[in-house]
Amino acid sequence: LWHMTRGEDSMISRAMSDGQRPEFIWNEQWRERLGLPEMYKTKFHDLTPKDITSFPELDYSLVTEYRRNVRERTMKFLDGLKPEDLERCPHLRYEGDPRFGTIGRTLGHLVVDMSQHTGHVQYIKGLVKGMQNDIYEQKISLH
Repeated sequence: LWHMTRGEDSMISRAMSDGQRPEFIWNEQWRERLGLPEMYKTKFHDLTPKDITSFPELDYSLVTEYRRNVRERTMKFLDGLKPEDLERCPHLRYEGDPRFGTIGRTLGHLVVDMSQHTGHVQYIKGLVKGMQNDIYEQKISLH
């Protein structure tokens, strides 16, 4: 949930930036409140296996508070968009990047990213549920 929210925060912040430095909701105060190490000031992807295994357990209520803040801002941004805004490229850094570039592409990428991560979570939940199920603890004979 934190990673997905951080991704939405990043993409929407850039879409809102109009060529200026993006203003993320994620900041030093949020990092400290969640108890994340210094490296998470800016990093939220491309984590190493060591980063993942050392990732601390987060306070769910704080993560959902961050999530609510990001989603509120996202919805306000979306409510203010006009169809012609979808073709704008507000953040010059992404000019020509097929994943981002225009606001429309950024929103499309966000939808795909969220869908894929939700699928990852559901897959892991299924694995955990399967490991807890007694049938998986029994030896099954194929004869």
